[in-house]
Amino acid sequence: MHMGKSAFLILIISVAILVLLLILPYSIGVFIALYYLAGLPMKEALILGIATWTVIFLFDIYVLSGFRIVKEWERAPILRLGRYIGMLGPGFIHIWRGFESYQTIIDLRVNALQATSEQTMTKDNVPVDVDAIVYWKVIDPEKAILNVTDYDGMVAYVSQTSLREIIGEHELDVLIAEREKMGKRLREIIDAKTEEWGVQVISVEVRDIKIPPQLQDAMARQAQAERERRARVILASAEYQAAEQYSKNRTALELRWMNILYELGISGKGNLIFVPSWMPEMRFEPLQTLGMLKLKQLRREKEEQESGEDQI
Repeated sequence: MHMGKSAFLILIISVAILVLLLILPYSIGVFIALYYLAGLPMKEALILGIATWTVIFLFDIYVLSGFRIVKEWERAPILRLGRYIGMLGPGFIHIWRGFESYQTIIDLRVNALQATSEQTMTKDNVPVDVDAIVYWKVIDPEKAILNVTDYDGMVAYVSQTSLREIIGEHELDVLIAEREKMGKRLREIIDAKTEEWGVQVISVEVRDIKIPPQLQDAMARQAQAERERRARVILASAEYQAAEQYSKNRTALELRWMNILYELGISGKGNLIFVPSWMPEMRFEPLQTLGMLKLKQLRREKEEQESGEDQI
């Protein structure tokens, strides 16, 4: 098993030998001459020379076939005769084929997994469908390859079971109102289960919570009733505060009456306005209380005048 500078050195030597064997003229003749000079007969020297050239050529091809390139975010677990000996990468690596091998490449980047829980009962017995996104990554490649058969699938299974577990622990109102807290709690549960596999859960985001249509209508009516209640409480509080101001300031009460009459007048619906005689005086001269008190005074003066003429 080689990597880095050692792999480049093996590559250079192998390529040089291959060039010498294929390009250099009379390379086979060199081996034949060596055997002939060693005292072997010509026929045996010829056979041994060709055999040596063939063996060196095939061995060089075998060495060159063991080179691999591992990317920056990848790691290659190497097995030598079935025994784990370490991780290789990133960069240029070399393995001895037939003796060393790797079954998979481990990706160290962040992965996203969709966890779905269909028709899961909450603590208050409401069936809901919850969709969540789990962000995780491998932080210990050795544990991921040795402690679990398929860490991708195992993370998916753990995410789904943990999602169902946490849904059963909370009521529907809590699930809807506290999604962020539920995501943090779910991350802690999944991370505790996957720690021995060399997997770290970065975050869990609850994307959607689906509830039955009948329950949606009931929740909408409840929300509308709550808004109406708040509006009435606010209106009553405002009227109470205004009444306190009117009791302290008579001019403010008179201005309020004027504003009410003005709003009724501009409504454009042809409203008939009855002004009670006991309404507060507006102190407008000569028409006090929009003329009502003045008309009453004129009528009384006319009656007194008529009664005086009758006596005469």
